[in-house]
Amino acid sequence: AFGYNKNYFSKLFNTFFRCNFRTYLNRLRIIYVERELQQTKKEKKTIEIIHEAGFVDASSYYRAKNKMKADENSQ
Repeated sequence: AFGYNKNYFSKLFNTFFRCNFRTYLNRLRIIYVERELQQTKKEKKTIEIIHEAGFVDASSYYRAKNKMKADENSQ
C-alpha cells in the first residue's frame, strides 16, 4: 500500500514507533479491549470484546497483555 518492500517498511516503522508492527497492533487491541470493558458495563461478554479487537481467543489476549506489562516494567 505504501510502495515499500516489507523489510524497508519494518525498519522505518521501528524507527518511528520504537517497536515492531505486531507489538504496536497488540497495544492498540489491548487498549480497545480495556476501554470497551469499562464502557459496556457488562452489556457484552468479555470474550466478545476480545474477538472484536482481533484476538483469536482469551489466552492470546492475556499473553499479549502480560507481555506488554513486562515490556513496560523493563524500561
